Amino acid sequence: MKGIAHVAYPGGGTVLPARSAYERQVLVEHVTHRARRSTVVRLELDGRRWSITAADSVDRSECAKCLRRVSVSGTRPGDADAYCVSCLVGLPAAVARTLRLRSRAAG
Repeated sequence: MKGIAHVAYPGGGTVLPARSAYERQVLVEHVTHRARRSTVVRLELDGRRWSITAADSVDRSECAKCLRRVSVSGTRPGDADAYCVSCLVGLPAAVARTLRLRSRAAG
């Protein structure tokens, strides 16, 4: 279903809305948090499936789309390219950066 994210991780799962930029930013934060606490997080969004993992602090991946170095990245089955969570949920880097800055300023 378009605009609905299914997040699965060991011991549970979550269904979150993902229609607006704000909802996608919340999804990015949730998935990133879960990936750092679990071995693998599975994300299904807009008909695509991703496996998301966290690397240790030394072994960072480079996002194939925005080229940022990230500690949490996702891959699709059969695809060697890794993407940052913001790019794989379709959140433009500029929007993600703006939402993070607003979030930090508010609290």
